[in-house]
Amino acid sequence: MIKGISIPVLTPYKFYPATAITADGVNFQNIDNVEYHNQDWYGVYNNQWTQPVPRYWNDYTPGIDFQIYFEDTDITYANLSASIIDLSGSVVQSLSKEQTHVYVAGDKFQVRFYADQLLGVADGFYRIKIFESGGDDIYYSEIIEIKDTFDYCYPLEYSNYENDFGLIFSSGSTSFTGKILIPSRSYKPVPASEKNNYMDDNGIMTTLRSVPKRVYQLESSLVPAWFYEKIALIFSCSELTFNKSTVNSAEIPDSNLFEGSDTVTFSSEIELSEFPSKDTYLMYQYDENVETITELLTGWTNGATYDEWETFTESGTTITRAYSSGADPKESCDSNSIAVTSGHDYLIELNLVYATGVANNPNLEILSGSVDIALSDGKNVILYTAVATTSITLTLYGNSAEEVDFSATCSMKSIN
Repeated sequence: MIKGISIPVLTPYKFYPATAITADGVNFQNIDNVEYHNQDWYGVYNNQWTQPVPRYWNDYTPGIDFQIYFEDTDITYANLSASIIDLSGSVVQSLSKEQTHVYVAGDKFQVRFYADQLLGVADGFYRIKIFESGGDDIYYSEIIEIKDTFDYCYPLEYSNYENDFGLIFSSGSTSFTGKILIPSRSYKPVPASEKNNYMDDNGIMTTLRSVPKRVYQLESSLVPAWFYEKIALIFSCSELTFNKSTVNSAEIPDSNLFEGSDTVTFSSEIELSEFPSKDTYLMYQYDENVETITELLTGWTNGATYDEWETFTESGTTITRAYSSGADPKESCDSNSIAVTSGHDYLIELNLVYATGVANNPNLEILSGSVDIALSDGKNVILYTAVATTSITLTLYGNSAEEVDFSATCSMKSIN
């Protein structure tokens, strides 16, 4: 920490002290306190590299936006400033400043610096300077390049479910999303699937459950080792968006060092987190949001009756209709009124057993004749969507001049 300022590891830019840190009069060199171009490691060549920064992101938020931690000790908050400077050190544009979180009133703050707009900044190479107004420069960023767009560079946006890694992602009504451009490509699909299988005694495999996954290979071009480290640490966040697609990864990216230099390429398998979705192709989600409509299982009553008709019985969840010969052999049995929610989906299951020698099948009527469905012997599964109604009644009935003799068990589930 220099003059009360600490740079979070997930700040999208690399900063180094304006004045070299020394130990026993000797420059103490590490990745945080030495400019990338001025590193002096034996046998290691420093490649020239500048970090790409757009004037605006594709959601029109400012291209420069970052946080620091500040303690009002050596300098005051009022005198804490940041600017964009050209490579000769001249100020090109001042950055706006705000306190996004107060740890100790009047003493310790999380400070956000951002550019209101970069339209007045010409295409070119710059630095970000953090300094004391009327006093010393404190931190410089590595060289950044500012222009409208960059070929083969894609935005990685990151946030987290809790404030961590030195950043305040959410505080009251204020939220923060970090953004950084990665020189990369992601064209190679590596689809995957998690499958739970069962193998019987005959060696026949049956899939019990599977989850398809859309996975792509993210590959970078040559970047400095410090930039790779920053991206790898950003992968620790719970919410990642790459090129406007929500992604995730079980591991941090792997790196490959370019021999004789401090530049690397890195790669990672990123999974599209928005796939699969029950709203797109998974019709039934039996493991969650399933509610059995209990009033359907009991409470059936005798429906329309005619001369010389049989008796209707109900025992638990089983309904029985026994036909007796007579004129106009039409019969029915009705469920209770069942509360439903308009627009929700319901799964109705009827298990029918017909009496021996009975050829005709009963029918199911939903909501007073608005939907009529022919049923068959055995299991019948019907998907019903409630539309502009708050309750329905189910009716099992036989057509005129048809003999109907059956028993049935019935269940109904909400699957939303």
